Amino acid sequence: MQFTHFVGIDISKTRLDWSVVHQAEVLSTHRCDNDLDAISEMIEKICTTLSIPLKDLLFTMEYTGRYNQHVVRALEKQQAEIWQVSPLHLTRSMGIQRGKSDPVDAKRIALFAMRHVDQRRVHQPIRQPLVQVKALFALRRTQVRSMGSLKNQQSDLRFIEPQIQATFQEHLTATLSTLQEQIALLEEQMLHIIHDDSRLSRLFTIMTSVTGVGKIVAIKLLLSTNEFKTISDPKKIACQAGIAPFAHSSGTSLNQAPRVSNMADHELKYLLHLAALAAIRTKGELQDFYHRKKQEGKHSMSVINTVRNKIVHRVCACVKHDRMYKKNYQHPISVAA
Repeated sequence: MQFTHFVGIDISKTRLDWSVVHQAEVLSTHRCDNDLDAISEMIEKICTTLSIPLKDLLFTMEYTGRYNQHVVRALEKQQAEIWQVSPLHLTRSMGIQRGKSDPVDAKRIALFAMRHVDQRRVHQPIRQPLVQVKALFALRRTQVRSMGSLKNQQSDLRFIEPQIQATFQEHLTATLSTLQEQIALLEEQMLHIIHDDSRLSRLFTIMTSVTGVGKIVAIKLLLSTNEFKTISDPKKIACQAGIAPFAHSSGTSLNQAPRVSNMADHELKYLLHLAALAAIRTKGELQDFYHRKKQEGKHSMSVINTVRNKIVHRVCACVKHDRMYKKNYQHPISVAA
């Protein structure tokens, strides 16, 4: 698709700054509240005042999580072309920059879109059931972190004055119990939404048939891949999760073993790590693989990372072929041979 104009949107919690660029020249700048009605009016205003058809505009913004939701929803409703870019990708592509303000950032985003439009990923709208699951998963994440913080305080009770240790313990125990109940309820609500949707239910069932993949890992994969519509290639998922090793060598001065990158979805990486640990504790092929590689002298974390990759590849293969995972599966060609 050929775009004639590029709209950069700088997003904050309360407002949006817009910059419309044509052939590297700024045609107009605007500002509006981060509100659905205000955003809809702004889209119409840009098209009307500049006499530009909506199909000729590419709306580009940083991916900022929840603050994007109103503008993405408004643009999707009007079937506009959207490009959400990683903030790190934007920052590193712009080179050395002097000064910073919201209007200037909107201009820089528009210019980035114009120069790198060939790299654009086609926007895939998130269906409403998955939007609901995403919101519940984010709340669960917050509560899990709160539990971790409270457990740390509980382990440090010996440093509290002895006279109030019992009071601290009582309050911490009650709060942790409440959080556990809320987390269980959130998980139940997420599963209810998933099982009420035929596509999500099928994907969830397929994924959890793979050894090591539990309900939370499966939900995270659904969210990270947008039901495997945005990403379905196991190598790309592994890259996103930070479990794909990359070479580190240059000339004669740098020659290191391949290693994973720190640029990753750390939550997905952590959950896949738990899946790998669960898999190697379960009797079967992955457990045998882990012990065999350990006996060969491989480092345990290197082997676990390989197991994580195997799990991702198995999930993607089962999703691609729409079938449950089968242990000790033999390909028909190898059987015939």
